[in-house]
Amino acid sequence: MATFGERLKEALRLRDMTQAQISRHLQVSTATVTGWVRGKYCAKYENIIAIADLLNVNPEWLGGEDVPMYKTEVPTIDVSEIEKRILSLTHVMNNDGKEQVYRYAEDLSGNPRYRADVIEEDPFTLAAHRKDGGNVTSDDALIAIHDIIEAARKKKDNKAD
Repeated sequence: MATFGERLKEALRLRDMTQAQISRHLQVSTATVTGWVRGKYCAKYENIIAIADLLNVNPEWLGGEDVPMYKTEVPTIDVSEIEKRILSLTHVMNNDGKEQVYRYAEDLSGNPRYRADVIEEDPFTLAAHRKDGGNVTSDDALIAIHDIIEAARKKKDNKAD
């Protein structure tokens, strides 16, 4: 019978995840996760459940039981049409192309202009980010941002009238 550590290592490999990602998700040290993988420590039940959920595997399988690896129920995710189109394009790409798509999407997700959770009309959010993603540190830059915010506030107030 396989151990928890062996199963965890296999699930991480299949999901292309790292021990560091698991440690961040569970808010435990990477040494703890390494200890689990090496069989030095046994994870608490709640951590086994959390890991199984994260890796989408059967918690009993992860614990070493002789059961199917994958959960019998497949979680459903609502995917928009544009997300389906993007995913369909990646099927014809090699791993280098997929990595480029991922990097580009990751870069865009850091830009408030392209985030779904940022309100575009909010001048405070948009003015606080430089085009290159860097931080604004100089007094002149902060004054310029303040001026932009004030101008946007006045413009917004004039539209409301």
